[in-house]
Amino acid sequence: MRYVTAIADMRSMTKAAQVLHVSQSALSLSCKRLETELGVQLFSRTGKTLRLTEAGELFCAQAVEILRLTSNLEAQLRRMSQDRNPPVYFGTEVIDFSNELITLFRQTDGNMDVQAENAEKAKLLENLRNGTYCFALTLRDHTGDGIVSTLLLDEPMLVLAGPTSHLVEQPEIRMEDLRGSPFVTTSDEYGIGQLMREYFQMRNIPMGKIHQVGDSDSIGVKVYNNFGISFVPETVVNLWVRTPQICIPGIRWLPVEHGSLRRRVYYTRTEDMTPSPDCEAFLRFLFGYSAAIREAHAYPALDAVLPFLTD
Repeated sequence: MRYVTAIADMRSMTKAAQVLHVSQSALSLSCKRLETELGVQLFSRTGKTLRLTEAGELFCAQAVEILRLTSNLEAQLRRMSQDRNPPVYFGTEVIDFSNELITLFRQTDGNMDVQAENAEKAKLLENLRNGTYCFALTLRDHTGDGIVSTLLLDEPMLVLAGPTSHLVEQPEIRMEDLRGSPFVTTSDEYGIGQLMREYFQMRNIPMGKIHQVGDSDSIGVKVYNNFGISFVPETVVNLWVRTPQICIPGIRWLPVEHGSLRRRVYYTRTEDMTPSPDCEAFLRFLFGYSAAIREAHAYPALDAVLPFLTD
């Protein structure tokens, strides 16, 4: 219902995918499956514009009301839950790591409310100090001035290149080889986008044009279609490789300068942090989850994390 109403509002699959933070291919496939299930066509296309059919108008009218009622119910239940236990709310610069972490944790405790906010450095540190965040997951060590950072993950970055890229014949990439190359990233302001900027600045090499996309799946699609290349952490590469639904044949993962370009993930908190019982439980899972990643060099399944959670 959220997908269909978003497409109806934007009248564009591409714009709706950006708003929903899903890949356009996943959004299109979901709508086709829904139409098949319902036995009706919800949208018609006029040029590049999508319009609701008569069945689509009926569906959206009901869906908007159902979503409103659902949102109200969720808000009421959340307020009841927060009266008993405040949510575990943390900031993050590491979207893929945080999303996988929360998804897996909810398989162990579906009742605990855990929320993450993606933010840049200044906001992360401000919200840590004013108590908005329980803790933060950062890409840098911020130890000092009342802040403590603990290293969770240290992994090499790989270059993601399409099958016709001039880079695919090289066994290993040098940063100099990427001079002026166009890049694809979810954002050039934080996360991987910011790391890419730092890599090039450290070596005084100019970057090429940057294409921003809505999610990590879309990075693979853009790279495959020669919009540019991207840097991808080892754990994300291994997730894509073992997931047939998102593995794109022909894409190459190329090592960079003997693994010298790395992504480091830190658990960052204030020195005087006093975690709630729920936060302590979530942190135990976070540390076990990180240990499982370090062992497997990939995002783990729940059964791979459980051995690290024993006292």
